[in-house]
Amino acid sequence: ENKILKFCHISIFPILTMFRCSEAMYGFSPPSVEHSHQTFMLYYANIPHIHFDPKTHVPLKSSWADVKEKLYYFVYELCVVGAVLSFLSPFDYVPWTVEEKGDGVLLLKEVGSLFRWNHILNNLMGASKY
Repeated sequence: ENKILKFCHISIFPILTMFRCSEAMYGFSPPSVEHSHQTFMLYYANIPHIHFDPKTHVPLKSSWADVKEKLYYFVYELCVVGAVLSFLSPFDYVPWTVEEKGDGVLLLKEVGSLFRWNHILNNLMGASKY
């Protein structure tokens, strides 16, 4: 049971499929995509966004500089996310304690309890990368 594969199957693929299907159904796809059946299938079968030449309707090739830039960005993001998760791991990913009932449900006696520092700091740590 790989957690990353579960995450992809539960969150990323359905969202991507929903956006691509709504794009096709409501006619918001790029003009080059509807030029031929081949470009239509190529665009909707791939997860990454494909750029087309507006005149020839042919997919544009990536330059090595683009590939290198994306690879550096990926490695940088991987290191940052790894560092944040490594830091939060000993705290069970909740560095500031939150008051809970016995069954693990948060005690929200009032709306103001959502704005306590421990909630805000935990959410900040989770969202600091994004």
